[in-house]
Amino acid sequence: MTCSAVLQSPARCSATGSRGWCGKTCCARFPTRTPASAAFGVPVDHVSEPIVGEHTVFVVEPVARHNADSTAFAKQLPVLRGQALQNARQSRVQLVLSSLRDQAKVDDRRKALEEAQKSAQEMQEVQQLRSGTRGKQSQP
Repeated sequence: MTCSAVLQSPARCSATGSRGWCGKTCCARFPTRTPASAAFGVPVDHVSEPIVGEHTVFVVEPVARHNADSTAFAKQLPVLRGQALQNARQSRVQLVLSSLRDQAKVDDRRKALEEAQKSAQEMQEVQQLRSGTRGKQSQP
């Protein structure tokens, strides 16, 4: 079931017309104290008691309820399952790769290899200059 609720502050009880929570049994009390749970727990056209948040106060008054369409959900179920399975697989792969990276003992020698390659290239250029091959290539 989905709920269309109007969040108001301060609220008016539809049973008594009073502002704020009326204290009657028609206004449901909620142990979880969240606006979402209040939206599903309060009868239509009734007002919840104030729900105190961290920096706000909510009052819920559901104005209508609509039944969920189970046939549409049934049509979407294979796609939803596939997405959930794909997400779980990706999560597992990431977990394995992360674990492998953490356990790997890597000796990074890229700087040394780059320096050796640069040195070898410089030596090759020096040899070409000595042999004169480089000078002959540059002349037309």
